[in-house]
Amino acid sequence: EECVETIYAARNYKWKGKIEEGDWNLENEKPEHNRASHMADAIRYGIYSYETNRASIG
Repeated sequence: EECVETIYAARNYKWKGKIEEGDWNLENEKPEHNRASHMADAIRYGIYSYETNRASIG
């Protein structure tokens, strides 16, 4: 199976707080820091950097 760590991160990324109860105020929520969060954060920053560079290039 390819991308084992990426798939694991996507399936196991979790948030602390009331988001699990249906309160979607993301300003007050934080992701749980675990094995999944590190990969998910890396993917998020990579996408953000790609989009930022793409927008500045034109």
